Amino acid sequence: MVTTGKKVDPIIVAVLSSRFDAICEEMGRSLFRTSRSTVFSEARDFAVGFFDKDVRLVAQREYLPILAGANVTSLRCIVAAHKGDINEGDLFIHNDPYAGNTHLGDLNIAKPVFYKGELMFFTMAKGHMVDTGNKGVAGNDPTSTSIWQDGIVIPPIKLYEGGKLNKGVKDLFLRNIKRPDIVWGDIMCELGGCVVGERNLLALLDRYGLETIYAAIDELLAASEREVRDMIRQIPDGVYYGECSTDHDGINRDKRITVRAKVIVSGDELTIDLSDSDPQCVGYVNSSQGSTTSICHIVINYILPGVVRRNQGAMVPIKIIAPEGTYAMPRFPAPVAKSTTQAAETIGIAIMIALSQVIPEWIVAPPGRMAQGFASGFNPRTKKKWADIDFFMCCSPSGGTEGYDGWDLGGPLFTLGAVRMPDVEIIELVKPVHILQHEQVIDSAGAGKFRSGLGHNYRVEYLVDVDPGSALTGAGMRDYSVPPGFFGGKSPRQNRVMLNRADGRIEKVDAHTFWDIRAGDIVEEEDMAGGGFGDPFERNIEKVREDVRNEVVSIEGAKRDYGVVIDPNTYEVDVKATEELRKAHKRAE
Repeated sequence: MVTTGKKVDPIIVAVLSSRFDAICEEMGRSLFRTSRSTVFSEARDFAVGFFDKDVRLVAQREYLPILAGANVTSLRCIVAAHKGDINEGDLFIHNDPYAGNTHLGDLNIAKPVFYKGELMFFTMAKGHMVDTGNKGVAGNDPTSTSIWQDGIVIPPIKLYEGGKLNKGVKDLFLRNIKRPDIVWGDIMCELGGCVVGERNLLALLDRYGLETIYAAIDELLAASEREVRDMIRQIPDGVYYGECSTDHDGINRDKRITVRAKVIVSGDELTIDLSDSDPQCVGYVNSSQGSTTSICHIVINYILPGVVRRNQGAMVPIKIIAPEGTYAMPRFPAPVAKSTTQAAETIGIAIMIALSQVIPEWIVAPPGRMAQGFASGFNPRTKKKWADIDFFMCCSPSGGTEGYDGWDLGGPLFTLGAVRMPDVEIIELVKPVHILQHEQVIDSAGAGKFRSGLGHNYRVEYLVDVDPGSALTGAGMRDYSVPPGFFGGKSPRQNRVMLNRADGRIEKVDAHTFWDIRAGDIVEEEDMAGGGFGDPFERNIEKVREDVRNEVVSIEGAKRDYGVVIDPNTYEVDVKATEELRKAHKRAE
């Protein structure tokens, strides 16, 4: 048995800390190198990690952070469902949002790790599948009004028992989905990642022994908790409010949905109270327990200065209140397919707005909101079916922050900049499409003393008809859902998506809409930027001139948004005219 209280050399703790991270990295690499979908191999929409026998998160690799934060709630539900019946050779499968998971698209594989007959660890992988068994692609049905319309619900069950595949479970699941070959391949790659983690953990136990490994884990979790508590202690005690809205739920298209966050700081603890948020909605944009828990933790750790190791210790000082029946904690069987995206963005931005009032030096203005397409079909060139989430549609540049402009490819808030832009050539090989344009747009940044990254224009031509069930999802298409700039910074433009028909017709597409894409149609997106930080008329004049020379800001935009007058021939600043513009701006405030 493992004993507690052993003192371990700090150097050994540091070595093991790095080794734990390396194990998770190796698990993740095995996933994207053996997967069957571009969702895994290109965008890396998954997360991996391992836990000790008491289900404490030891280490994780957050390829997509919103998934990683929910691994804890998912595994706890798996272990609780099989208490007293977890054995060597077992392997669990699970996607139920009402049992700790994020949404049905994110399928969990968990493997108990035994050492000399005793349960020591769990390895786990969570990734987004291209089919959940509903009529949409990758679990996205904008008409969904229940969890059963989101797809097939898999409670925590054994896919393997004692090392033997439960063929009935496999057959039942695959019979209910349209892309069984792709999905089963990605399930097997998750299984492979868990086995890679198991193999490395067993080797580590052989080398260092149980007591040393567990003593090091105790030290690491305690250190993370101390670090987070120390940083929270630097925030003045108080209650801070923020709210953010998302467009609609796909059913009631004229009804905005609002999250109201109350952030309570008391000493070295921080509580996020979402009680005043709108009630759960009819459509599929509700936030599950797993997603709400995840976004609250990752946004706080994102805001805190320095690098926070996101393990169990880092989670302890942060409390979450989300009453059942609210948008942030719906009652069964409400649909939650967009919990990891639109819901997570909305909750996260509300928290950022709340804390911007008290720690402006730590805050980044919100990134752009995501509008994203999902499609599937048959590729006549490869003679294979395909299904894909279009990650070219989620650049979501980050907002400005004190001292720095935003990133041009920040990714949506729930990714924390971790989403990977796919390779154009690979996508055109797998999908029957031709990517015509993907470029940054002049004057699209949220203006500020420190501006956001640039918005993008994206155009992709489909060479074949897509299957029914393809859809556009997202937010930022209403003025009230555009993220704000902070401290005088400006908001970006709204997202705009058009379907340019082969016959010349142009159709504007709203969020949460099935779309009928035909061969020769071109999908075009004007992808928003993030929010600016600080008064743009206080931006360094030389930086504005550099932006003009680099075609980030136009000459007209420099004058309009920043109060800087630039000669169009020489690109020299008209100092007198600039001073007059900026003085007039100050007087008008």
